[in-house]
Amino acid sequence: MEALEGLLGLLLLVVAILTMLRRPVAMALLLCGTLGLMAFTLTQFKGFTRHHGHLFMLLIAASWLAANDAAQCASVWGYSIGSTCGSNGTAR
Repeated sequence: MEALEGLLGLLLLVVAILTMLRRPVAMALLLCGTLGLMAFTLTQFKGFTRHHGHLFMLLIAASWLAANDAAQCASVWGYSIGSTCGSNGTAR
């Protein structure tokens, strides 16, 4: 069961990276953050399930950075977000 969970997690990471190929800043954040969190988790503090939520928060932050034009703002979030998209749906 753990092997299946590991494979699914790796698949999710690969899919997330592939969707951010045209957004180098978001991809760098995702890769560096994931590698840093996983290195800390594997070497220092194993933690519990609740501690691994930081990886999900990192994915959300990288996705938010990747959605910087109007079409992606609408497709990723479903509505305009004040700090990322303008009130008329255009990117700032």
